[in-house]
Amino acid sequence: MNLYFVPVLPEESAETVKTSVLDAKKAASWSVPRELPTLSSILDEVPFEESEKRHRFLSFVSEKCKAKGNAAEKVFLDLAIKHGWMPKLVKESEEYDYKHHVDFMLKIKGDQECWVDVKCMRSLRRGWSPQSEYMWVELHNRGWLFGGKATVVAQQIDEQTFALFDRDQLAAYVRKVVNVSLPVVPYAEQSYLRVFVRETKGIHRTITSVLSLVKTADAFEAAGCGILN
Repeated sequence: MNLYFVPVLPEESAETVKTSVLDAKKAASWSVPRELPTLSSILDEVPFEESEKRHRFLSFVSEKCKAKGNAAEKVFLDLAIKHGWMPKLVKESEEYDYKHHVDFMLKIKGDQECWVDVKCMRSLRRGWSPQSEYMWVELHNRGWLFGGKATVVAQQIDEQTFALFDRDQLAAYVRKVVNVSLPVVPYAEQSYLRVFVRETKGIHRTITSVLSLVKTADAFEAAGCGILN
């Protein structure tokens, strides 16, 4: 796996962070440090009747996502449409979804588009309650943060609210605050500003992902571009 750093071994235990679901009303009052990053349209839209667009787009999404992520994407799409952002379906949508971590291409204004990667609330460990006080970030160069083509990362912070991040600025923030010079930690829930390496089990162990936790509010202060609810 290609990384921008060499993980420091051996593993080192660290403190498990205590988490909760963020208060959406407080999040709505956060200062937004930057505008929503957009790009000019470069891909042709697949034409079909406007009345069928939303239904067909949701069907397209649901075939490609796991249960939790799919549910969060449906909620996000509803909110985006209410906000006046219209989804764009292109021939390359499947490729951009799987290879480039782009869940939605949204038409914002004129030829300006916002490409979004939606992240659902996740627990720190399997079986624990979902939380949004901290957000997971991928550290490998081909992951959604450093290797994706989305302009915006939409992190779910409660059932009907998403914090929007400029992906490039979020990547710069993660490079700045995550301490890659310390030994990796053995458990994912200990990875606040530290490195956790996930591997396959067995004789031939292979790294599948490299993760860290950052505080959602702190990351938003550095890279936030809106709250959608």
